[in-house]
Amino acid sequence: MHLNMNQYASAAHFLSAAINRRPKYAPLYMLMGITLMHLEDYNNSKEAFESAIACNPEYALTYFNYAVMLYNEGKKSGAVAKYTIFEEVNGKEANKIKDREMIAAIERIAPAIVSES
Repeated sequence: MHLNMNQYASAAHFLSAAINRRPKYAPLYMLMGITLMHLEDYNNSKEAFESAIACNPEYALTYFNYAVMLYNEGKKSGAVAKYTIFEEVNGKEANKIKDREMIAAIERIAPAIVSES
């Protein structure tokens, strides 16, 4: 809720507590990465995304959001590399993103990332 309301400092505090309770749950780290990206704390955002990948390398959405963060940071080649991994992981039926709103968001954002390659 804090993240959706653009209350990023509150979201970071909440997610930190949640991660302490569920330290092996990749989506929490991914959400922390997104939160820290919005706070322009790119180094810690990268660490959060890397932690999410370490917890579950098959969680496709982490790679997409990691690509967005790298793109926002101005690291275009890194963004393309993470997006490529996203496509590979998301291509596996078991990992495929099915949420229509998420798919629409990806379809809006992805062209900016891949046009940099």
